[in-house]
Amino acid sequence: MVSEEDFHPLINDHLNSVIKLDIEGNLISYNKAFINQFGFMEQDFKKPFLTTFFDNYSNDQKRFFDIALLGNMQTFNTVGLHRDGKPININVKFIPVKTKESTDVYVILKNIADLKEQERELLLFKDNLDKIEVLGNIGTFHYDMINDTTYSSKQHRVILGINEDEDFSPTLKQLLLFIHSDDHPRFEEKFQQAVKNNESGFHIECRIVRQDQTIRHTYVRAEVLVNEQGVPNRVIGFIKDITEQKVLSEKVRHLSYHDYLTNLPNRRMFDEKLQQLTAEFMSKDNKFAVMILDIDRFKYINDTLGHPIGDKVLVQVSARLSKFLATDDLLARLGGDEFGVLIVNLESIESMKKIASSMLDCLKEPFLINEYKLYVTASIGISVFPHDGVNSHELIRNADIALYRVEERGRNNFKVISPLGSIESFKSFSLGRDLIKALENNEMVLYYQPRVDTNTGKIMSAEALIRWEHPEWGLVSPAEFLPLAEENGLMIQIDDWVLKEVCNQMKKWKEEILWTVPISINISAAHFLKQDWLDTIEETIQEAGISPCDLEFEITESSFLNNEEIVKNTIYSLREMGINISLDDFGKGYSSLSSLAQFPFDVIKIDKSFIQNMLISKQNFFIAKSIIHLAKDLHIKVVAEGVETLEHLKVLRNEECYQIQGYLFSRPVPVKEFELLLQKKILKPDDPKMKDKQSQRKYYRINFPYPVAANMRLLAIAGQEMQLGKSSVLIEDMSIGGLRYLSTLKLPVRDDIILEFETQIMNETIRLKGHIIWKEEVNDEISEYGIEFIIDENERTNLDKLLNTFTILMKNPTTLPQYNMVVEDKFQYFRKIKY
Repeated sequence: MVSEEDFHPLINDHLNSVIKLDIEGNLISYNKAFINQFGFMEQDFKKPFLTTFFDNYSNDQKRFFDIALLGNMQTFNTVGLHRDGKPININVKFIPVKTKESTDVYVILKNIADLKEQERELLLFKDNLDKIEVLGNIGTFHYDMINDTTYSSKQHRVILGINEDEDFSPTLKQLLLFIHSDDHPRFEEKFQQAVKNNESGFHIECRIVRQDQTIRHTYVRAEVLVNEQGVPNRVIGFIKDITEQKVLSEKVRHLSYHDYLTNLPNRRMFDEKLQQLTAEFMSKDNKFAVMILDIDRFKYINDTLGHPIGDKVLVQVSARLSKFLATDDLLARLGGDEFGVLIVNLESIESMKKIASSMLDCLKEPFLINEYKLYVTASIGISVFPHDGVNSHELIRNADIALYRVEERGRNNFKVISPLGSIESFKSFSLGRDLIKALENNEMVLYYQPRVDTNTGKIMSAEALIRWEHPEWGLVSPAEFLPLAEENGLMIQIDDWVLKEVCNQMKKWKEEILWTVPISINISAAHFLKQDWLDTIEETIQEAGISPCDLEFEITESSFLNNEEIVKNTIYSLREMGINISLDDFGKGYSSLSSLAQFPFDVIKIDKSFIQNMLISKQNFFIAKSIIHLAKDLHIKVVAEGVETLEHLKVLRNEECYQIQGYLFSRPVPVKEFELLLQKKILKPDDPKMKDKQSQRKYYRINFPYPVAANMRLLAIAGQEMQLGKSSVLIEDMSIGGLRYLSTLKLPVRDDIILEFETQIMNETIRLKGHIIWKEEVNDEISEYGIEFIIDENERTNLDKLLNTFTILMKNPTTLPQYNMVVEDKFQYFRKIKY
């Protein structure tokens, strides 16, 4: 009886079909797999098993069975039948087993249809893999470490430039010869490290040199395989040709970091390089410079000749500027007509100035574009790391401030804001650094300068002028720090503070029953775009309990250049409140006659440059005269600013100017002194030229026939030694104890500010150190200082001999001793100087 019971459990649970036949080929028993795989049951085998199970049972199959009965195991492939008649490819193994009575044959049946399908799938997979390697330009390789042999896929050979019919089973050494010499050490280090440390794999980008010597960029990824003992024996991996991606990536990167027009680095690269330098130099004792360069009046070229011509100018300017930079330096186009320069290896301020000067000089030759011969100039602002800032924002901001100063003084020049430059530069830098803290520490104060009736000298009004009581620099004028405030967005905050202070002071005067006059306040352009500004003014006036007619607002024409309607509406609203409006600095900069017709001004103030020059320039005189009579015809009050001499006063009285303001009647004074002036009501003129200079020295002094041009350096301040450049001054007199000089630089009277003066007298260079013991403002631009020398006896003796000789030679009525004399008017001399 056929059953599964005859089989040992190991056979019964075998994965393959196992049956047992007698010598006639009849079925004796079978395992579970046979039923599951072929579906037959016991009742299906009425005939001998082989004739029922095999499809087209043949003599060959019968012969295999007969040989097995003789004791020889037989294996063959044939086709079997499923119970439902479906043919199945099978592998048949006849295993004879001797019994006591006879011989049984065990038959193991393997379904080889799956094997054939797997073989077909493998062939298909290999074909697809070859196609994928070609499409992706990816090749695979297998390195046998035991036999030092590399096996390569077809695409691997293609990437390396190996012919398909060429024998190619290289050793590792031979394979590494394909690696570019510059990348070879890096690749070999990666490979050896992975093998040595039993790392699972590594990846690397490298260049290969093909057999035809062309260079390709590749990406290699490999895995190190180990044997049963954990010893590396094989490396498998793939190589991908990434040349096209690399080229495309480089193009994209180039476009991302370069200007499309000039092909220079763009703002993005400039900013990243600047950040990199600040981080790199933070731990070094090195310096680098930041330059911001603007092409002067470039908009005019675009507007008149068109943007194509302007673009060609930018390209040629870029080419000229590039010639003056070292390899590590960077020239970038930041946008429009603005360029940025990074001078990395900064030897000294002087060397940097030479570079800036050379850049400006290279633009002097005309640019020949199409049929045009164009002359171009530029302005450059410069800052230095770390003195002007330790991050990119501070350095660019300070370079922009320096550029602003150049453009303000006429363009076509450069300015170094660094404290390594002049004293002015250092002062400007330290003021910019301390400005925000000054507002927080209440270091701002108000001074008042009266406006008087031209004929009577009666005080008619006064201008509130902000001053900064700096802890190091003393009293700082608004001309020095307001441009910095504008750069840092602090003007609204400062103006609001001035308005509140003036209103509170006016309230105090009224409470003290002091005679008062309207106070004028300078208002910046930024306020006109502030939506709640009018409300702020009303609230401030109401809180102080004063009248709007106690105030006058001064604006410049630049306030309404781009926002005429907004400004006009605001001015009308202010006048409706009762506040008078004054147009300041008329005749300077953007001033136009149309503004007088469009805007309801109560007062116009003639710019001081016309008043101060009207005695030496007919043009300035006629301009000032025309403004006075124009204002009278328009029923607008006119004020002359900068009145400093009796000659000025005489001319203005003759022209019937309404009011005057200037040092002739009073310099700006603190509130307590102004209160004394208010008590007087009427002021008398006090001409600075008529004042006798009282000697404050115990030594005989030489009054030079003409001032001596000298260079002044700041050696120390508050105990800190400085290394600064030169500032120009004029020495008026000198003794062996000290000197008196004029300067546009505002310095405080302090013992710990040590100055050095250098000049030439009778072909001898002299250097004298000292500190300021007194100062006096000549006008709002120039100050006069008294210096006490810091000098030893030997130096004093040598100076005494020199001055005595000079005094003797001065007695010659025909010639003067040689020295750095300035013959021109000293005020004109200072106005021509550009720092």
